[in-house]
Amino acid sequence: MNLIRPTTISAAIFTLLASMLAVPPAISHSGRSQPAAIPTGIVVDTLGQVNTVTQFSVFGSSGQAILTDEAVGPQFTLTEPTTIIEIGAFVQHCLNIVQGVPQCPSPPPFVVQIRPDKMGVPDLSTIIASFVAPNKGGPLLISYESVHPNLLLNPGTYYALFAAQNGDPGGGLLGQASSPFKFLAAQTNVGFIDLSTANAQTNFVPVATRVLSSTAFNVCLRDNTSGNYLQWNTVTGLYEFIRCSDGFTVSGTGTVALANGLQTLTVSASNLRLSAAFATGQLTGIATIYVEIATGVWQTFRINDTSPHAVCACSG
Repeated sequence: MNLIRPTTISAAIFTLLASMLAVPPAISHSGRSQPAAIPTGIVVDTLGQVNTVTQFSVFGSSGQAILTDEAVGPQFTLTEPTTIIEIGAFVQHCLNIVQGVPQCPSPPPFVVQIRPDKMGVPDLSTIIASFVAPNKGGPLLISYESVHPNLLLNPGTYYALFAAQNGDPGGGLLGQASSPFKFLAAQTNVGFIDLSTANAQTNFVPVATRVLSSTAFNVCLRDNTSGNYLQWNTVTGLYEFIRCSDGFTVSGTGTVALANGLQTLTVSASNLRLSAAFATGQLTGIATIYVEIATGVWQTFRINDTSPHAVCACSG
């Protein structure tokens, strides 16, 4: 994975790389063209149609470095008091790979730090909250890792920075990949801090990340027996499935429709098949999710919900 340190590459070079990669110009506060309005509940989302069970290879990929004293992550702005329910990104945990062999036997997980904005960059002296993200992928894989903080923040601008811990040399936050398919994250404002030099900056670059608020979903199906649940947004198609026994999560963006009182959600990807229906009159429904958990190995999850649920959550 080719990692870029913000201290060694300028914003102008980032812009040039983006044009070479045919990335449509997105908008930032610095005068670039503005993107379309962000749907309610989606604070930041640069994943496109990639679902969160996808794992990319480190070979042929590139992104932003996460180092011992250097953290990186998306900037986001809130216009009203907002509860943040998810912060995630596609990340990689091993910087030292020699002739294809990783030299990182057991890297610790990253920490997600919530820092406020100070004069247009992350505040070096203030961490509002921090959360440990699960280390999900092997050293040669780039996996989606997320935290679910349920953190209420006041209006303002913030940064969700992925940081190394416990002397970990670090890894990276994905910008683009070539295997198992070509992927280029959308560009967004990204904050960087270097604690060794007490420097902070913000650049407009492609990183694969997402921040969601509590208004992201408006349909909930919870299985009568297992408690596993599926929730989705009937406008954006954003969805999330949670297995309550261990927190296993699948999320992404699917196709939504409304016909004869049924809200439906469908997903068809190389590693995921999902079909769900929610009866708007009875507030009940069913769903079937097929997930490829390893190459050629599929697991089936079924949800049968006969009791209306105002909020999706695991019991206990």
